[in-house]
Amino acid sequence: MSIAGSSANFTFTRVTGLLQRNMMLGTMNSSMRAIMDLQNQISSGYRINKPSDDPIGANRSIEIQGMLEEIARFRANIQSADHRLSATEAALLDMDNLLDSAKTIMLREVGSSATPESRTNAAIEIDNILKQAMSLANRKFGNHYLFGGAENSTNPFTLLSDRVVYNGDKCEDYLRISAGITMAVNIPGSDAFGALSTEIIGSVDMGPAVTTDTLLSDLNDGEGIAAGFILVGDGLTTTTIDLSGAETVGDVLDIINNDPAGFVTAAINAAGDGIELDTITTGNISVNEVSNNTTASDLGILQTTLAAGPLTGSDINPVLNMLTTITSLLGGAGLTNPAGQITITNGADSATIDLAGATTVQDVLNRFNQAGVDIVASINSNRTGINVVSRANGSRLSISDVGAGVSAAELGILMTLDRVKLDDLNNGAGVTTLPGDDISITRSDGVVIEVDISNAVTISDVIGLINSDPENTGGLLVASVAATNDRIVLTDSSGGGGDLLVENIGGGFTASGLGIDGTTANGAPPMVLTGSDLSPVGVQTDSLFTALIRLRDALVANDQPAITRAGAMIENSKELVLNAVAEAGARVQRLELTDMRLEDEDLNLVAALSETRDVNFAEAIVRLQAEEMIFQAGLASAATLMQNSLMNYL
Repeated sequence: MSIAGSSANFTFTRVTGLLQRNMMLGTMNSSMRAIMDLQNQISSGYRINKPSDDPIGANRSIEIQGMLEEIARFRANIQSADHRLSATEAALLDMDNLLDSAKTIMLREVGSSATPESRTNAAIEIDNILKQAMSLANRKFGNHYLFGGAENSTNPFTLLSDRVVYNGDKCEDYLRISAGITMAVNIPGSDAFGALSTEIIGSVDMGPAVTTDTLLSDLNDGEGIAAGFILVGDGLTTTTIDLSGAETVGDVLDIINNDPAGFVTAAINAAGDGIELDTITTGNISVNEVSNNTTASDLGILQTTLAAGPLTGSDINPVLNMLTTITSLLGGAGLTNPAGQITITNGADSATIDLAGATTVQDVLNRFNQAGVDIVASINSNRTGINVVSRANGSRLSISDVGAGVSAAELGILMTLDRVKLDDLNNGAGVTTLPGDDISITRSDGVVIEVDISNAVTISDVIGLINSDPENTGGLLVASVAATNDRIVLTDSSGGGGDLLVENIGGGFTASGLGIDGTTANGAPPMVLTGSDLSPVGVQTDSLFTALIRLRDALVANDQPAITRAGAMIENSKELVLNAVAEAGARVQRLELTDMRLEDEDLNLVAALSETRDVNFAEAIVRLQAEEMIFQAGLASAATLMQNSLMNYL
C-alpha cells in the first residue's frame, strides 16, 4: 500500500501467524535441546555423550580409552607373571634347602666316623630327599607346571627306579608386559636343574651341497641373500635380471636361463657349492649389482669387470634344514652307507637305529627321537650338524656305530674318547685334579714338561694343553687319541738318549687317572707311550637329580670317592639353583618397575581422558540455569505474541 503525496513509498508486509509460531517453536526447541543436553551431561558426568557433542574430543577419548585398556591388559599380565615367578622362586629356595640337607649328609658320611651301616641309613635319607625334590620340580602354578618349559601341561619329571626323566624342553614362555616388550615368565627345568645332558655335539659340518631345492634363506650360513636385481653383461650388451621373486636356487637358475636377452646361462657349479654363469655370445661375462643391492655378492657371482667365462661362483654355504636330503650331505657325498645302523645306549636302555629308507634330515631325527631311550636329537643352533641330548637324569648316554659302520662318525655324533669329559672316564670314576701342575712329562732329550689340567673339561682339552705347553719346545712331544681303543698316545720325536717318562706330581694322581703314568725305554725315534684303557661311559646330565642319584648309590655301595664326587655335583647343582633364584628375582623386580611405570601412565591417561571427556559441573549448572531462563522467557513471549485478534483473520 502507498500513501499519495508522500515523498517516499512505504510497503507493509504482513507476518503470518504460522511463521510466528514456527519461529517461536524453533527457538523454544533449541532451548529445550540445550537443557536436555546439559541435564544429560550433569547426570552422566560426561561432557561428551555422543560423537556429535565434540567429534575431535570423542575421537581423542576413544584413543585414550584404548590405551587405558591396553595398559590394563599389560598390568594383568604383569600380575600373573609376578605370581608365577614368585612361586618359581619359592620352589627354587625350597630346592636349595633340600640340597643343603643332602650336602650335610654327604659331609657326615665322608668323615672318619662313617660306617657301612650309617651310609646305608644315609642312602634312605637321600632317597627321601630325591622324592621331595621330584615333588618340587613338578610343582604347579594354576594349570601350568613351573619347570616344564613350553611343555607345561604334564608332569615335567618322572621318577623311575634308576633315573629321573625330564619330559619338558628348553623353551621359555613369554608374556607382553608393555608396548613392544615381552618377558620370559618361567625357568625351564633344563636351566634350573640341569635336566638335559651335555649334548653329544655334532663334530662334523654336514655342509649340504647346493641343489635346485636349496632355499635362498639357507645360504651364507643361514643369513640368506638380499633379494633384488643383478646386471649381467657380455661386452656387447647388458641385461638386468630381477631375482626378487626367487625362493630357491632352482628359481634363480630358471629366471636367469629364461631371461629375454637370451645370452646368459646358469647352472650349479661342478663343486656343488655355488652357481656358475656363462654367455653364449662372446664368452665374456660380468655381473654387477643394481643400485645398492648385494644380490650378486650374496649369490657368490659378483664380477665387476668383464672376464672370460664361465664365471664359477664362490661357496654359498647352505645350512641344514629338516628337508635337506641325505644324499646332499657332506658336500653332496652323502653317507657312505645310507642304510647304516647306529647304537644308542642310555643307561640300562639301548636301541639300534636303522637309517634304511631315511631320505631327509627330518627322517634321521625322527628315527633317533622315536627310539624310546629318552633322547632328543635336533639340528644344532648353527644348522651345520646334529646334536643329541639325554633326558634321563642319572643315566649315561653313548652313541656308537654297529660293526664296521661309519654312519654315526659321518653324522659327527660318534662317542669318541676325544670328546669325553674327564668326569666320564674310568667307568664314571673320573679324573681328579689339584691346583697347580698335575702331570710331569720328561722327553727323551731331557726336556721336562709340567702341565696343569685343572681347567680341562674333556680329553681334547688335555691333549691341547700338552701339545701347546710352552715347555714343549719345538712341539716334539705330541699327544693324541689312539685310532682304536679308548686311550691316550704320547709320541716323542725329540731323539734324545733318555727314556720317555710320565709321572704324577702335585700330590695327585692325574697321570694315573689319564692312564699315561709310566716309562717307555729309549729307542729309535719316534718313541711312543700308549696309555691304558680309560673306559669312558658316555655323557650324563650334570643335574640336581643325577647328583642325588649318584650320592644315594655311592652311599649304598659304601664308596667314599664316589660320595665325594657326588658331593661336588651337589655343589654344582646348588649353583644352578641359586642362579635360577637370582634370575627369577631379577625378573620380578623388572616386573615391579614396569608396573610402576604403567601405573604412572595410567594416571596420566585418566587425567587426560577426564580433561577431554568429563563435564565441568559448575559451568554446566550455570549454563543450565541460563537456558532454563531463556526457555521460560520464550514461553512468556509466546503467550503474549500468539494471542488471537481480528487481524489474524484478515
